[in-house]
Amino acid sequence: TSTRETMLMRKKYLKDLNAPKKPTRPFIFFLISVRKSVQEELGFATGNGEVSKECGRRWASMTPGEKEKYNKMFREDNKRYQEASKDYKPSPEIVENARLSKLHKRLAKPRKTSA
Repeated sequence: TSTRETMLMRKKYLKDLNAPKKPTRPFIFFLISVRKSVQEELGFATGNGEVSKECGRRWASMTPGEKEKYNKMFREDNKRYQEASKDYKPSPEIVENARLSKLHKRLAKPRKTSA
C-alpha cells in the first residue's frame, strides 16, 4: 500500500484532556533554559533546527554533574505526575478508545511471511 493509503487507513482516537501531563524530560528543561542564549549567539536569523542542533551538541558534551540540575527538575516533575496519576481515572470512552487503538495497531501491522 502507498503512504497515502496507509494514512487514510489510520483512525484518529480521542486523547483524554483530563489526563495528567507527563513529566518534562531533563533535556527539555535544559533546552528551555539555554535556547534564548544559544539563539543570540548564533544570530536570530538562524533557523530553529540549527538552534536545536547546537543545544543538542551542548547537552551531549555536558558531564553528568552538570546535567544533575536538570535531572533534579525532572525528578520533581515526575513526583507531581505520580501524585496526579494516583487520583486520575479515565472515562469509559477513553478506555474504549485506547482498546480500539491497540487493536487497530495490531491489525495494521504487516505480518512477516516465511520465504
